[in-house]
This record gives sequence, C-alpha cells and structure tokens, in this order.
Amino acid sequence: MLAFAFAAAVPVYYALRGGSYDIVVRQEEAIVVWLVLGLGFALGLLPRARPPRAAAIPFAAVALLAVWTALGFSWTESDERTLAELARVLHFAGLALLGFSLIDRTTWRPAAAGLAAAAFLISFLAVGSRLIPDAFPANEIRRSFRSNRLNYPFYYWNAVAAWSVMAIAMLLSWSACARSLAARAASLAGVPICGLAVYLTYSRAGAIGSGLAVILVLVLSRNRWVALFHALVAGAGTTVAILVARDHEQIAEATGSAG
Repeated sequence: MLAFAFAAAVPVYYALRGGSYDIVVRQEEAIVVWLVLGLGFALGLLPRARPPRAAAIPFAAVALLAVWTALGFSWTESDERTLAELARVLHFAGLALLGFSLIDRTTWRPAAAGLAAAAFLISFLAVGSRLIPDAFPANEIRRSFRSNRLNYPFYYWNAVAAWSVMAIAMLLSWSACARSLAARAASLAGVPICGLAVYLTYSRAGAIGSGLAVILVLVLSRNRWVALFHALVAGAGTTVAILVARDHEQIAEATGSAG
C-alpha cells in the first residue's frame, strides 16, 4: 500500500505544480529529494531494496548525461543556464536513485499501479478543467494566447497530450493483465477519458503517440487478444466521447463553463 501511495503521490505532486517546469519549483524539489537520500543513507534507512543489476543502465545513462552537461561549461554562453540544466539532470538522477532504493521485487507491482493511477488522475483533472473550469485555477495561458487547446495542469498542450498518451498505454496494459476483474474494468474505463484529453489538446504528436501506445501494448502484452479486444472497446468509447465533445462548442472550443 505504501508503494502504491508513494508512486502515485510523487508524480501527482510534480504535475500539479505546473509540471514543475519553473526553475524555483524544480530546484526546491531537487533539494528535498537529495536531502531525503542523504539522510536516508546516512541513518541506514536506505536502501530499503537492493537495486537489480539492470539498474546500472539508467544510472549510467543519467551519469553520462550529467557529465556531458557539465562539459558544456567549456563552451556555454551562459554559465547560469548550464548550471540550471546540470541541476535538472541531477534532479532526475535523485528521483531514479530514490525509486530503486525503495522498490523491490515484492513492491514493484503496486508501485506500477500507483504510477498508472497518477497518470489517469492528471488526465482526469485535465478534462475536468475543461468541463468545470470555474473549479480550477485561472488559466492565464488560455487567456493570453486565446487558445482552445487543453493545457492544464502543465500549461502546455503537448505536455498534456504526452502525459495522457502514457496514461493510455499504462491503463490499457493493466486492463489486459491486472489480476483482479475490478482493476481490469477500472483501467479500461479510464482509457476513453485519457483519449478525450489527448483530443482536446489538438496535438498531432498526441494523436500519433496514441496509436503508437496501442501498438506497443499489443506487441508487448502477454495477453494480446485481450489487449486487442480492450483496445477496440476503448477506441469505441473514446470515439463516442470525442463526438459528444465536438457537439458542444463550449467544450470543444473552451468558450464557456457549461460543459
């Protein structure tokens, strides 16, 4: 249960802070992450799990990226911006180390479920911001650019589309492979909401990514026929949701609050 809660809470927190793109926000988070790691290892509270050997691959990749970013100091036109990017990479490294230090063979499944739940929740809130905009913070991006593209909570529509595409892939996978019928049904029911979120961003990358996500699930799933059937059902549900949204201008064009 703790693994589920942790894996769900962290990405939701990052997402609801505007995607944590702002330099002040992300550096605050990085300080907290590395403080937790430092105290955890110093006091013997971490690691709670022994990372598998394969974990060396992402760690090596992040380390090489950090080294390459640091080398940028030799040619950069702005030491300040390069330092900010180095801090961003080290932030990613801290998150990866924290994850591998807490999750093991017995907790990876609930952690994966928590990540999928978080992905769905953000897509759900994104759609909710279009249907009931008065219940959400004022969207200055929409006001300033007069855009009809769904951008909450990242305030960038392509980011919302990418997030929702990943949510589709995770939910479709769980709908075909989860152990309980209730989990399968709940996962499948969430796919059309994420599909509607992708549509309302009007992102071409999101549309293409949705197709690729379904293909990857079908290729990698151990229950391919079930995944295929669920993909067809989810596709039909998404189509209905999109058609209904298109019939309501205030939803499709973000022109009102009667969605």
